[in-house]
Order: sequence, then structure tokens, then C-alpha cells
Amino acid sequence: MNNKSQAGVGMIEILIATGVVGLVMTAVASSFILSVKNTSISKYKVLATSRAQEAMEVFRREKVLLGWSQFYETLSASTYCLDSLASDSAQFKSMNTGSCDDDSVIAGTSFSREALVDITSPQEIRVEIVVEWLDGDVLRSSNLIQEFKEYD
Repeated sequence: MNNKSQAGVGMIEILIATGVVGLVMTAVASSFILSVKNTSISKYKVLATSRAQEAMEVFRREKVLLGWSQFYETLSASTYCLDSLASDSAQFKSMNTGSCDDDSVIAGTSFSREALVDITSPQEIRVEIVVEWLDGDVLRSSNLIQEFKEYD
């Protein structure tokens, strides 16, 4: 009779150990999945920030090339869809105002990019570049802001 009670205790110990191992493995798997998701979000954030910097460089370039007066006259307090970037001053001057629609994405990506221009005074223009993308059902964005001044 002593053998039977020891065999039962061994079975209970095995069940408890299996349950503990299962819980630990579930926690490890959850941590791994969360880590992979965060890495993916970080990767997209870096790419989006890079796209925002590219757009801001176009505004910086044109301020230098055009000079303040033409730069100021070219822009209006509006939103510009930047699905492609101006490669020269003529293209920069002919940018159309208006928000991006759902199909306006940067070629080869899932990012949409807009410039929000605010003319705060005749000597200052504030430009905010917003790059957005969908992560499943969540709309994510990366923003870059610069104030351009006549004498900077």
C-alpha cells in the first residue's frame, strides 16, 4: 500500500511541474512576441523620421537657393502633400497645396508625408513635416518641426 501512495504523489508532482513549465514558457513567448513587435515599430519610426528629414532638407535647400523673399512668397499657410519631393526650385515653387488622400504615399513605401506650413510673421515660417503610416489598425506618425527665420 505504501508503493501506491508514492506513485500517486509522483504523478501529482509531474502535473504541477508541467503546469509551472507551461506558465514559464507562456511568459517567455509573450515577452518575445512583444519584443518583436516593438522592434518593428522602432524600425518604421526610424524610416519615417528619415523621410521627414528628407522633406525638411528640401525646405532648407530652397530657403538658401531662393533667398528669404522668394522662399516667403512661394509658401502659403497651408498643407502640402509631399508624396514626391521637389528636385529643383521650379518644382518647389509649383508645389500644390492640399492634404494627402489615402492613395498619396511615398513611392515604394506605406508612408504618407505632408508639410504643414504656418507663416507666423513676415520674418518667420514654421514648417512641420508629418509622416504617417498604418500599423495594423493603429495610425502612427513621426513629426519634425523647424522654424525658418529671415536672418538665420
